[in-house]
Amino acid sequence: PPHRFRPAEKGKASFELEFTDYATRDAARKSLSAAGIKMRSGKTLVPLRLTGNIKWGVPAPAIGSVEQQEAAGPLSLWVWPESLWAPISFSQARLTHQAGELECLNPEVQPEGVWRDYWCDPQAQVYQFIGQDNIYFYGIAQSALWQALDESTAAARGLQQSQLVANYHLLFLDKKASSSASVKPPMAADLLALQDDQGRPLYSSDALRSHFLALGLEQKPVSFKPKPLDPAAADPKSPAGKAPDPVAKEGTFLRNVFNRLARSCFYGLQELGPDVAIPDGVSDSCKKEVETVAATYDQAMHKAELHSAQSVVTEFVRRANKQWSAEHQLADAFYRLKAGVILFAPFTPHGCQKIFEQLASPLGYQEFFCWENLFRDNLAGLRPAVLPPRSDFF
Repeated sequence: PPHRFRPAEKGKASFELEFTDYATRDAARKSLSAAGIKMRSGKTLVPLRLTGNIKWGVPAPAIGSVEQQEAAGPLSLWVWPESLWAPISFSQARLTHQAGELECLNPEVQPEGVWRDYWCDPQAQVYQFIGQDNIYFYGIAQSALWQALDESTAAARGLQQSQLVANYHLLFLDKKASSSASVKPPMAADLLALQDDQGRPLYSSDALRSHFLALGLEQKPVSFKPKPLDPAAADPKSPAGKAPDPVAKEGTFLRNVFNRLARSCFYGLQELGPDVAIPDGVSDSCKKEVETVAATYDQAMHKAELHSAQSVVTEFVRRANKQWSAEHQLADAFYRLKAGVILFAPFTPHGCQKIFEQLASPLGYQEFFCWENLFRDNLAGLRPAVLPPRSDFF
């Protein structure tokens, strides 16, 4: 049938044929199939269907004329309702488990009720990272369910709507992986158990967390390709075998750059003698630099662009590491270290907590890592614990 021919674009092996309507296209499919030509059809705008006749779905109201309603029959939304309240159940369990460590926002509330501080307080904000294709179902169902619970259930009174953050798929070795598909994603325990030639862990939880957040899944689907699990990298002479492990990039930065900054500060202080305190006199230029970095970081976080926020603080730590070598100013160096620790804590919490403990600050964990503490010149006079030689925070 008549059609418009579009040659293969750069990098593609297939060309396209465009037809004026579905009937013409379907007739062409029969001809192409009979000729043994491989093809696929699609890439046309279709209505987005939110409802179906699945019995286990959430019942949906009937719309349209009486005839249309009768023809459609009982409809439901394709939603697993327990997935909506599962994050609240998780919050309850986690907060109760950590009751001895967390500072309750309301001291009069018992540990089992702390979850309301995070889900029902108008001053709180819950961010939910969700696959783009699920927003049309879960986003709509949650809005209605939260409102219904607020009006009918005392325990859920004041439940705040969450801020949905859309993500693309994280691929595994360039393919979509799932527990129900032929390609299975690696389990976290398996990744953490991988070792290098000297028997040391290949990836830490901080390094993997930092790597995943650096991928920018809010912009495009990205492939997770750990070299030890990539068959293409099995041959050391192949291009993939010669290339560095893409998953190790963030871990290398943490070990070689951030770790060096922290150790330089503590070892530099120890060289001045036993029980020497962190000096005061942070320069105005250092404070201004932290303010500028924090403002850019804050904007990226506000837009949930985690890879951008992490990139901002990564470059800041790189500069701080070089400035330490050039200036040898302990007050500025520790001020930059504190800023780096606070800003990096969402990405690498374990290593940052180790540095916090080494500082021996009188502030509690939450007070130290709060946003306001980022700009306080409050390290002078602290006497950090002695850091043993060749210590690592990451």
